[in-house]
Amino acid sequence: MSPSDLPDFRHAPVIDPEVPADDQTLLTLHPQLLTPATYPAPAKRKAHWEFPFLDWLRRRAIVLSIFAVLFLFLGARFIARYIGIVLGVAVLAASVATLATARRRGETKPERAARLHHGRYILPTADLDEQAQELLARARHAADRVVQARVVRDGWLDPVDNAVTLPAQIWEIAATLRTHTELRARHSTMVRTKLGKEGRQLLKEQAKALSRAETSVEARVRALEGYAARVEAAQARYHEWKQLQTLINDRQTYLDLEAETARDEHGTAQLTELTEQASTVEEAFRARLAEALDAGKQLPPPADDTPRPPPA
Repeated sequence: MSPSDLPDFRHAPVIDPEVPADDQTLLTLHPQLLTPATYPAPAKRKAHWEFPFLDWLRRRAIVLSIFAVLFLFLGARFIARYIGIVLGVAVLAASVATLATARRRGETKPERAARLHHGRYILPTADLDEQAQELLARARHAADRVVQARVVRDGWLDPVDNAVTLPAQIWEIAATLRTHTELRARHSTMVRTKLGKEGRQLLKEQAKALSRAETSVEARVRALEGYAARVEAAQARYHEWKQLQTLINDRQTYLDLEAETARDEHGTAQLTELTEQASTVEEAFRARLAEALDAGKQLPPPADDTPRPPPA
């Protein structure tokens, strides 16, 4: 599958599954508040007072000024007589409106979650280079194919525990790709630097190590894609099996129909053959299901301690 055929995951953050579920929801719903992992952690927002009424006055200063001039021009005689009362009422009304709409604004829950969990979410477009983004998109697409499969939703693949395994796999792949992105950037910078013989040799060894690491994570992504393919193969057989089950459930109705018409043994033979076909399909489905289970078990187990990228 070419990169252009993959769903666009570029703006969807990858979140450490160990982050509490409520905070994961906040982070997902407010991606604009997230700070890239390569940036320093955001500071806590200090509480401050806001005065919406004063902001409203500032935004409409010109219009209000025009009305004030017209009011003064048309009611000059009245204002001259009651200037003190008019000003007093105006100041009092403005003060009441200002205080009534005043509010103390501190750190919101999404802002707090974004600050506390900084480094435990990865923003593909900000934290990963194009090579890493493509690999991550492939992994996320494969995981989505598994989660959306009917055989998974109906519980046929529960032993693999996709709800736990897949998010952990995606997070570990994303964290590894972030490390690769940083190392590739550093390596690219060093390549353009004038180095001695020993420095060039060390750079060559680092390039080989990075290449091996890239091959390893790509193999992990391919394993996830292989698991998704097995699940989809089981899904195809599952759909066929369900259709045949529907036909088999109507078998007695058709047997009765045959008996009432011509009691034709040929009809019974056909239905018996249909039952045998369903059994064959069911066996094929269960074989594909077993293959999918085996493929899921071949995925690398989530690490106890997910490797953290070096600090920027």
